[in-house]
Amino acid sequence: MIMFFSNQEIRGNTFKATFTLKNAGTTNYTDTIYAALYTESQTYALFYKQQKYKFTLNSGATKTTSATFNNLPPGVYFMDLFYYKYGELTRITRSKYYTILGSYATGDVNGDGTVDISDVNAIINIILGTAASSYKGNADVNGDGSVDIADVNAIINIILG
Repeated sequence: MIMFFSNQEIRGNTFKATFTLKNAGTTNYTDTIYAALYTESQTYALFYKQQKYKFTLNSGATKTTSATFNNLPPGVYFMDLFYYKYGELTRITRSKYYTILGSYATGDVNGDGTVDISDVNAIINIILGTAASSYKGNADVNGDGSVDIADVNAIINIILG
């Protein structure tokens, strides 16, 4: 069985990872997958939340599913997929780190809780490539998928009311 993450969503307080299960064997396969979201401390592997998915795959079949974790506090997390093999929980994947930005006000690029001129400066620095804000996900103020001068204008309009 091959498993991989095809995408993730980390804006706001929700984490969503979509993964694909594939039965490369010659017989049908039934199992339960556990998707576990952890805090950033790998030393202690602090458990945060878990979801369970039971599935059956015919030989050669592929199934795409996702795990969604809601109401997360801002922070850095990683997610693993597990299944039981010979009575032991076995890790299938190890994901990269994901940053949950939290719910900040639209235009609060620097994450300080207010929308002001410092957010205009932060977004200009992001556009120029001179600063990598840890709240970069909040920089796309107008939601068009890119961070550009239109987002600066949107922040100014928010400030001016």
